[in-house]
Amino acid sequence: MFNDSLNFKLSIYVMIFILNCIKKYVRPKMNRILKVFVFIFFNLTSVFSQEDSSGRIKILRDKISEIKKLATTNPEGAFSQIQDFYEEAEYAGYKEGELASLALKCWYYTNKDLKKAIAATQELQRKADAYDSTFYKAAVHEYYSNIYLGSDLPEKALKEAETALKMLQLVRTDDKFLIQDIIARKANVCTVAAEVYLLKKEYRKAVKVLLEANKQISDLDDTEKKRFIYKSNYTNLGAAYVEFDLDSAQYYINKSVALSNEGNSDIFQFNNSFLLGYIYKERKEYSKAIINYKMAEERLPYVNASLENTNLIYKGLADTYTSIDSLKQANIYLQKLQNSLLENEKNKNKSLHKIIDNELLMEKHNSIYIGIGFGLVLLLMSVYLVMLQRKNKELSRQEKVSEEYLKEHSDVTMVDEATLSRLIEMVKNDDQAFMAAFYNCFPLFLEKLRDIHPTIVPSETEFCALLKLNLSTKDIARYKNIEPKSVQNKKYRIRKKLNVPDDVDIYFWFNKF
Repeated sequence: MFNDSLNFKLSIYVMIFILNCIKKYVRPKMNRILKVFVFIFFNLTSVFSQEDSSGRIKILRDKISEIKKLATTNPEGAFSQIQDFYEEAEYAGYKEGELASLALKCWYYTNKDLKKAIAATQELQRKADAYDSTFYKAAVHEYYSNIYLGSDLPEKALKEAETALKMLQLVRTDDKFLIQDIIARKANVCTVAAEVYLLKKEYRKAVKVLLEANKQISDLDDTEKKRFIYKSNYTNLGAAYVEFDLDSAQYYINKSVALSNEGNSDIFQFNNSFLLGYIYKERKEYSKAIINYKMAEERLPYVNASLENTNLIYKGLADTYTSIDSLKQANIYLQKLQNSLLENEKNKNKSLHKIIDNELLMEKHNSIYIGIGFGLVLLLMSVYLVMLQRKNKELSRQEKVSEEYLKEHSDVTMVDEATLSRLIEMVKNDDQAFMAAFYNCFPLFLEKLRDIHPTIVPSETEFCALLKLNLSTKDIARYKNIEPKSVQNKKYRIRKKLNVPDDVDIYFWFNKF
């Protein structure tokens, strides 16, 4: 179609050239006729060109709709098409398509890689500002909300979610496709806000927001999208209600189960199973509790379950078996729970190691088995408590030494005061350009760190940078919106990773680094 349009335009230009040549040899009256003739041809050309452009945009619009549908069932497949589509939309001048494909990229990375999610969201923000799209400006705030939620910053996540909802209320359109996108995005933002309330243990607020999301979802025309969002929302409602209304919790979980897939990799089925296990345990329906907890346990290798949920499954099974006097099985899950807790303490950012094989816990005689099992659990718990107490004492000692060092060397800095103030201001504002500015001041810093520990991760290098700037525990906690205890634990892990001697203050070490 594009080639036919081009040939038609060339024919028009040739015709105009011939007519202009003839004009020199005809009377003035004929000139007026020729002008009318030329005007008609120009308008025909414009019509054909517009029809060609609108045709391409219609094709692209249908294509992005298909990619969005694919994203609910096959995120990897949808993502593989996004970049090519973006380039097509940009070439055709289809702004809505450009923004939609960038939004899909943000959504994909939010669930995979927070660093790439931040970069993708910044790219979407630039385009949304350039095209002055209120809808996609709201989308930017939604994705930032997800990013903050994944970074354990619930207050910032809630603030971004509230901003997104306010902006979505301002979007006015007669476009039925965009109206559907607005409805879906409102539902998604409500879900993010609810997850924040769940983290903060404000369960009734979470329920209120999720019920509001249900109203939004009911207005969706896309059956697959509606099914996918309902499934997630019902599971979240079950998780909120389980804290104060078991009947309502079971009602919504069963609605999610009805919409979920049977496969082991369905994260909603996993969550539904262990929530039902808890509900039945609380009602003392122990056989049903065990069945559901076991179903959740079987799915552990197939889903990216949090350590918290894993521990809840083990604890639920241990409590349930204890309630029916099956001490052998109870001890198995107490052992699994203990191993899980110890692994969590060693490295909270890594997956659990393989838990002790069940066969090692089997004994010929129940009485001997129970004695050994409980003895082992008590021993492990005692060792854990002793190690934790020693660690806390060491952290307190090191913190005191650091406070004295910073007090005595408050004037020691590796950069001028203006540069230091600028870097600290960037930390306060959570500026993504902080590390780039820091490396500009200390170009060999990262190289030296990697010489000591080649696999050090970006979050750890950023923390080391804060120590290099002589920021105290209280300052870091305040600027990064975390607990001082978390900062102390990070210092402890950095010491171990970089082999900083116990008798050397960590700030002194970095000042000499």
